[in-house]
Amino acid sequence: MDLAIIGMNSIGIDLYLTLKKKCSRVYLIGKEDEPGMAINQHAITLRKNDVNNIISIVNENIKSRCILYFTNDIYTDLIMEEHIRENIWFNENIIYYGIDYAFYSKMRKKESYHGFLEKYGLNTPASYDSPSLAGELEFPIICKYNGIGNENYKYKNKLIMTRAEFEKEITQDHISAYIFQKYYPKEDYSQYSYGCFVNGGEILADIYVRQVGQYPKGVSTLVIEEKERPDDFIISVGNLLRAEAYSGFIEFEILRNEDNIVVIDINPRPWGWFYILNFKYRNFPELASMTSLIPVEFKKTGIVWVNYNRMAAQLVTERSFGIVKHIRINQSLFNSLYFAGLFLKRRLAARL
Repeated sequence: MDLAIIGMNSIGIDLYLTLKKKCSRVYLIGKEDEPGMAINQHAITLRKNDVNNIISIVNENIKSRCILYFTNDIYTDLIMEEHIRENIWFNENIIYYGIDYAFYSKMRKKESYHGFLEKYGLNTPASYDSPSLAGELEFPIICKYNGIGNENYKYKNKLIMTRAEFEKEITQDHISAYIFQKYYPKEDYSQYSYGCFVNGGEILADIYVRQVGQYPKGVSTLVIEEKERPDDFIISVGNLLRAEAYSGFIEFEILRNEDNIVVIDINPRPWGWFYILNFKYRNFPELASMTSLIPVEFKKTGIVWVNYNRMAAQLVTERSFGIVKHIRINQSLFNSLYFAGLFLKRRLAARL
């Protein structure tokens, strides 16, 4: 079985490191400036308008039986747009593990998104996709990428503290790609995530973690496995995934206090810290390459994943030294160093 990874930033690199020994050939697909494209193993570089024809490019270049993963939301949006525009999908030899169009549509339609999740007992924050609703907002609020309008993507999340900041933000050209969302104070809520690897709606591997320092920025730096899991919430997620017959990686980001759990984001793809599943499951590469359907766990708990590159930047810019006490030296350190090396290699190549 071959493997294709579309999107070769840090997540794509971690996926490559997870699966490279389990697949006969690995196709790396992405833009020229993505660090992982420097690995140069059967690289398929997307140039200019190629990003609008990813399905066609995959079908043309990959004829073997091949598992396909996408590693970021923008590429997912692009292939869904191509699917509708051209009425095409991947050839039968491509085994696509990710969100299908039916599920994608439910996720992207803001008018039905909240009701869709509520059907499974999952609560979501109040969201506003029109600046005309400004009078209803209580500051601070979150300005959040809405997952569409990828040409206007500037950042994932931004905390808007005042009405003056809000009024300035809504004049920006990129604002059509963003919604406004209720902010949950850190003193009242803590952030957790539940990540799964799923096959046909059945969860093969999962982990529940506490996020350290992510909210409201939306970018993971450090996660710690939690022993106590919210059973009702996890049952609800399982019901949703079975109903959608979902296959692939998916993460549910939540805010939680003693009385309430709020789903603030769903990432239907390998998420930023998915590599931690390699620390929990002895045979996770076999699960993700579909050479095994039987998970085998290590006998350890409280495992930690760290993005050392982001952590270093956070220490420098924010002086957030409290995060240091959670650090563990494990494969995530070497993955971060590998990413940094590829990033520098790409930068140097661009200058030559």
